[in-house]
Amino acid sequence: MWAARLWWMLRTFGFDHAAVLDGGWTAGQQHGHAVCTTPCGYPAATFHATARPEMVVDIQAVLAALQDPPMSS
Repeated sequence: MWAARLWWMLRTFGFDHAAVLDGGWTAGQQHGHAVCTTPCGYPAATFHATARPEMVVDIQAVLAALQDPPMSS
């Protein structure tokens, strides 16, 4: 639950390169995804947050969406 919340918060403030492992570390290994056993090194960087208000709604918007019938494709 917390990983998904962090993913959403990062995207809400402009960081689009976050991901959540579906099934976690174990599932990733079982599906043959590459893993590293040594610490990874990344260059220092500065993140400049940019709010995306369109990704946040209030309770009225949630309640209104619950009343809308599902869209059919």
